[in-house]
Amino acid sequence: MVDGRDDKSGLLGSRIWEAVHMSDSQSEVDQLTAELQSIDAEIDREVARLSSHWTIDFGRFKLSVTGAKTITLIYMVFNSTLFTLGVVFTFLRGVFANLGVALIVGAIFSFSTLIAQVWSVSVQNASNIVAQAFGNIRNRRLENLGDRYTELAHRVDELRKDDRGTGR
Repeated sequence: MVDGRDDKSGLLGSRIWEAVHMSDSQSEVDQLTAELQSIDAEIDREVARLSSHWTIDFGRFKLSVTGAKTITLIYMVFNSTLFTLGVVFTFLRGVFANLGVALIVGAIFSFSTLIAQVWSVSVQNASNIVAQAFGNIRNRRLENLGDRYTELAHRVDELRKDDRGTGR
């Protein structure tokens, strides 16, 4: 008997046994993957429910925003619209050309602030990952110096107490 199979089953029996057990494990993998996707969708809905909400009321019309994805979409559409409008205005004459240049410059600055914020979050995430990976290893020298400092400070205090006790 090999792996629960009879040795007399031969190569064909071995392949059938493997195919049956492989399909069982594959169906289990498929089932677990589907469950993971379902849970992932549920997590997204829960995060959206718990994250920031705000509503602007224009009488009958209400603009309601939920979550970072929607806010990012509004930000990108607004800035893209202003940039496009600025490009169109630059082909017109007079005040509109000047307004077009101002809209283009404003949109570029606005996109730049978004990139700066994304960069800042990215750097912070990288720093957090390094801190998690190395834990206290990176701080060990500083901790040792702090321990030595505390030890010396206690020793100085003890010597001062001894000096006061002896009247020196």
